[in-house]
Amino acid sequence: MDKTLYVTFLLCVPAYYSVLGKFQSSSEESNLVSYIKSVLTVYSPHQDLANDSVYPTLDLFQVISLDENLEEITIKYSLSYYYYVTSLQWNPDEYNGVTKMTFPSGTFWCPDIANEDIIEDVYSSGNSQLVFSSGKVVCSHKLVVLIYACTMEYALFPFDQQSCPITLTAHGSSEGQYSLALDPTYDPKTGAKLRHYTPNAQWKLKTPLEFKIESVPMDHDDHGDAYQTLIVDIQLERDPVFFLSIIIFPSFGIYILSSFVFVLPVQSGEKDHIASPNLLAQVLTLEPKLLRIFLELRTTFQFFGNYMRL
Repeated sequence: MDKTLYVTFLLCVPAYYSVLGKFQSSSEESNLVSYIKSVLTVYSPHQDLANDSVYPTLDLFQVISLDENLEEITIKYSLSYYYYVTSLQWNPDEYNGVTKMTFPSGTFWCPDIANEDIIEDVYSSGNSQLVFSSGKVVCSHKLVVLIYACTMEYALFPFDQQSCPITLTAHGSSEGQYSLALDPTYDPKTGAKLRHYTPNAQWKLKTPLEFKIESVPMDHDDHGDAYQTLIVDIQLERDPVFFLSIIIFPSFGIYILSSFVFVLPVQSGEKDHIASPNLLAQVLTLEPKLLRIFLELRTTFQFFGNYMRL
């Protein structure tokens, strides 16, 4: 009987300390949550906002498509906003080694930054807020797929380059509460880091990918106030091999073959057999999307544009 009690005691002691450890850990994390919520608020930036700055970061994942007909670009990227609060730092050793806490979206203040030129929000991942022991507060972090308007020029098609900037506007910065700043790790010489970028088959991303912050004067304001914008300059260069091999060279070949109709003698009876398939090939080649490009080419390359239009 004594042996049974002894064995039961040996088995219960580790379980007791395990439960006690979890309770203490939970209590420490609860105290940490209370401490964070006592420092941060949801209504306005904290008075200890380091350098009065908010840092937007953009990690480009993919240029999914570029629609020349609608002048739209579809982009996938992650977008984050973070700032530092000097009075929010804590020692992880005092809180069971906790260096990061996660909170639901909207728990703490986040700047009101507008993403301009958006046509459609295709996808947005769930958003959460992170607080680190260093005092760093990631108030917004999500993965998005967005369609933007992008004005395009086709004068040098298929050797053209397109510029489709992303503009993030901080209208609230005009109140003097905070200012936008570039990520400290950003180097203008090397541009943004493209750790997760997947190349597009038809469009090559020109590097370095530049970020810049500009101040824009407010309309109808006599006090000289201005709001800030972060501009991500996405420049794309078309891969001409695809269009040369699929459109340009075959088109020239079709039109050259169509000229044989005027050379063949009438007695051969082959005029219709050659003219009909060539005409069908021309109609399929000059679909509305390509026809629009060729019509614009007439202003720069008149010979080529007019030749393709005939």
